[in-house]
Amino acid sequence: MYKKLYLIILLLTCITTHLHAFNDRDSVTISLLTADPGSEVYEKFGHTAIRVKVGNRDDLVFNYGLFSFNTPNFLYRFVKGETDYQLGVTEFPYFNMEYALRGSKVYEQVLNLSQTDAKKILNALLVNYQPQNRIYRYNYFYDNCSTRPLEIIENNISGTLKPIVKLPESSKTYRDYVHQKTSEDKWLTFGIDLCLGYKADEIINTRQEMFLPGKLLNYFDNAEIISDSINTKLVAETIIYNESQQNSNINKDNVLSLFTPLATFWLLFVIVLFICIKEFKRNKTFKIIDTIIFFLCGITGFVIWFLNFYSTHPTVDGNLNCIWLRPFYLIISILVWVKFVKKVLYYYHFANFALLTLLLICYPFLPQHFNAAFFPIIGIIMLRSGINVKTSEIKHYR
Repeated sequence: MYKKLYLIILLLTCITTHLHAFNDRDSVTISLLTADPGSEVYEKFGHTAIRVKVGNRDDLVFNYGLFSFNTPNFLYRFVKGETDYQLGVTEFPYFNMEYALRGSKVYEQVLNLSQTDAKKILNALLVNYQPQNRIYRYNYFYDNCSTRPLEIIENNISGTLKPIVKLPESSKTYRDYVHQKTSEDKWLTFGIDLCLGYKADEIINTRQEMFLPGKLLNYFDNAEIISDSINTKLVAETIIYNESQQNSNINKDNVLSLFTPLATFWLLFVIVLFICIKEFKRNKTFKIIDTIIFFLCGITGFVIWFLNFYSTHPTVDGNLNCIWLRPFYLIISILVWVKFVKKVLYYYHFANFALLTLLLICYPFLPQHFNAAFFPIIGIIMLRSGINVKTSEIKHYR
């Protein structure tokens, strides 16, 4: 209820807020706002925005993180990598209220800028907020609510941002940072690992880390403006809001938390193994088992292949999960009921078993990280292909 109320207020505020034309006598203060992560999927990584105070009359937040689920074909466009976000403007109390309601702290870093630079940043934001400019093509690693404020500030100050203390070179990847933020939600981590390819496992530099709001906050704390041989610390003051609120992003222990992807799929592996033993003794495969398993793997494979070959999202191409998750399984789930293709199925299952065996042998040398829960699924597919090959051979020799 509170979130719906906030969204209504935010919408009305964005529509009714009038940005007054300021004059040279107005003092302008620019701050970077960083919100702690929340419990929803799109809140896991935190959020960044820019606060602008103009004199005593305007206290505005420029927010590059607005999107609408009601956009036509939203789900398809999101999967395809064509999600459009936009710059929105609201008043600071309404912005902060959202995070207070969900129990997230908001850090305000008041920037130590000259009035000339502060007004240049405000002007750049106002240009960005014009209807023809406010919508942009969102990119979760390269162009998001954190990278946009950084670029706006960097491009409109009289000087260069440099770290006061040289930061160590990054030894982490995009996937490492995603795992950090989703560690409490094993199923979310599992799903993301399915979708990301080997490019997500390349070491990224300090600049690329700024896709995370928390990393940008830390960078600003350790940054200075170098201009005409004069070094000025970037952050003049840090204020924390909602400190007394309890963060709702807490993983509560319950029975369902035991059913992690790893535990769930190893349990399924054991069940399928017992079924295969029973099939071996009877010299007969249960076709319905093959249909269910290969249909589910085929549907998942279709999504992974679509992302790999057609999506413009970064780091989803070059996905080695395409080796063991293939849309062709959908065809196999149907052909198990067709008698005259038994020989074709025999060769397919033989080749599939050999390919997956080779994949497991070569895994330590592959450039892509596999989620631990992938291995029992690969094992399940191998069991089904293996039992199909074995029962076919027995029938042939008999």
